[in-house]
Amino acid sequence: MEPSITSVKLPEYNFPPAVETLMGVHFARLAGWNILHFGQLYERFRSSYPIANLVPPVVEQRDIAQGTFNLVDLPIRAIFTDKNDTELLQVQASMFLRNWKKTQETENYTHYAILKPKFQQEWARFTEFLQENSLKLPQVFQCEVTYVNHLVRGREWDSYNDLAKLLKPFAPRSSVVDSGRSYKYLPEAAAVFLNVGYHIVETDVSLQISVQSAIRKPDGSEVIQMTITAKDAPVNNSEGSIGEALDLCHDAVIQGFDDVITEAAQQQWGKR
Repeated sequence: MEPSITSVKLPEYNFPPAVETLMGVHFARLAGWNILHFGQLYERFRSSYPIANLVPPVVEQRDIAQGTFNLVDLPIRAIFTDKNDTELLQVQASMFLRNWKKTQETENYTHYAILKPKFQQEWARFTEFLQENSLKLPQVFQCEVTYVNHLVRGREWDSYNDLAKLLKPFAPRSSVVDSGRSYKYLPEAAAVFLNVGYHIVETDVSLQISVQSAIRKPDGSEVIQMTITAKDAPVNNSEGSIGEALDLCHDAVIQGFDDVITEAAQQQWGKR
């Protein structure tokens, strides 16, 4: 993980287990947006993201609650990917996200201080596109930063019981041995380990931590995937307000990661 670009002093790691990061904004569904706009937008981003795909949308809980998710509107999400399959944009009528992901060709971790300006540049290009096509600017109600971490079997852990040495939420499983009782995780219990949400009072940021077992597609490795997501509402729709909300989310993710892992894990991943 990396230092914040805000004034908050954050922990740093030499060998973070992050394999994917995401930052972006969610907004009220754009009136007048249709499938033809995806093709026009692709031409705008094609030089930087030559690979394009149309996939099902991310269904917003807000839309479900308000009853605005309408199949008649043919909801679609476009994904524009760079030639290295490392950086990509996700666009739908209510969302604009930018991802970085680790691949065998691009092993080096890219820091938030580098990725945030790229997001801001692409977001500006997107809003310019909307204006040129007589569409209203998005009314952003939420900013998001997500980090996906992979703990690989054979590298960080060998059995599910080893998780108590890495993640604090599982530590009580090892401590009960002192009372004369010994517990071991059952293999079938590993499908979903943990999914908890927090409200950070000082910053009003919401933080969600999800830990589950998974099989990584590229190499078939068995991993424990720890996903940490922070969300915050910007004060207004300005670039500065959105940037500040993203910074608060980023800080919450980094601090949350540092808080939930054990001292042994901090040492293993090179905390400094």
